[in-house]
Amino acid sequence: MVVAWAVVAAVCLPLRWHGAFALCSVLAVALVLFTFYFFRDPERTPPVEADLAVSPADGVVVEVSEVTDERGEAVKRVGIFLSVFNVHINRSPVEGVVEASEEKVGEFLDARDPRCAEVNARRTWVIRGGGEHGCSVTVRQITGAIARRIVAWREVGDSLGRGERFGMIRFGSRTEVDFPASVEILVKKGDVVRGGETAVANCGTGSRADGAGGGTTTRLRDYATTADETDETEIAAAPLGVEPLSAICNPQPAIKQ
Repeated sequence: MVVAWAVVAAVCLPLRWHGAFALCSVLAVALVLFTFYFFRDPERTPPVEADLAVSPADGVVVEVSEVTDERGEAVKRVGIFLSVFNVHINRSPVEGVVEASEEKVGEFLDARDPRCAEVNARRTWVIRGGGEHGCSVTVRQITGAIARRIVAWREVGDSLGRGERFGMIRFGSRTEVDFPASVEILVKKGDVVRGGETAVANCGTGSRADGAGGGTTTRLRDYATTADETDETEIAAAPLGVEPLSAICNPQPAIKQ
């Protein structure tokens, strides 16, 4: 916001024509109001039914498909496009514990481009569901042509309630969530969803947190993304008995996957 005011002042103040100065002033006010509007953070209420997973973001559903994820597992994927007018807070679809949070550098294609899910910069979260009705999910915050900053508010080991905030993507983006292949998806392409409130899947019809039914019943050591090298700092900071994600992504040649 400070930068926006500085830019507007640099352009408007030298103007001698009062009409131009007035126009710049109006644009400045509009810019400030839009900034407040973009960073809004409304409260949301999840459905009463505990086995319903909620949308991780506001926006329009652009993908509902059955795919094979990075680990070679069959999953059901829901992709959501967020325009600059949507709330950009990301929320946990299920109650659970963060088992992995991995950032990956990449390109900045338009978030509506199907290729963005594969090549754009992103942060991937693995949330292991808890409780009787919990199912484990993988959530991806994916940047877009305008949105180039992903903010993470939680860390590995943190507990999340259903619909609880865990991060944000700034200015237009895409959010994906992978569910176990056996769950029932409740939305279709073109549906408008609200993060933390709209039910997108019924975990009661699929895998529980204990791994029944296959699909995204993810342990930290099962998850893999591409990485160039192991971060020694991450290894040192990893909890006892839990391998850091970067080490898992780069196993030694002698170890069979």
